[in-house]
Amino acid sequence: MKKALIILLFILGLLGLIARFWQFGNIPVSLYWDEAAIGLDARSLLTTGRDLNGKSWLQPIFISYGDYKAPVYIWLTTLLGKLFSVSELTVRLPSLLASLGVAWLLFKWLGPFVAISYLIMPWSIHFSRIGFESHLSLFWLVL
Repeated sequence: MKKALIILLFILGLLGLIARFWQFGNIPVSLYWDEAAIGLDARSLLTTGRDLNGKSWLQPIFISYGDYKAPVYIWLTTLLGKLFSVSELTVRLPSLLASLGVAWLLFKWLGPFVAISYLIMPWSIHFSRIGFESHLSLFWLVL
């Protein structure tokens, strides 16, 4: 019985990871408006050292197109853009990495059932595949 449970948990965890990584750069098909704004700010920081509004990279909040964005996600995207060039993949990668970090922390602190539940939740899979700050915020909360 215990061996069957371990195998089931392994399969569910693997399915959660596959759902996150399968065609990561292609699904969803295009960037959302917020993702595009993050990518543009990251590219602007890389090329000029300033955001789209001409402000310094070191600011508490980035003023975007009528809304405001947290700086850490843009800084991480800029760093990844420096390593790999700014693209859909680098805009979405911080969210994916943060979701994997959350799964790891949940596994370490609360056990495999909680981590596997998190890995297979549809909202978790959805938000790990798009470049929103939600998983990064959740990572800091769980940490």
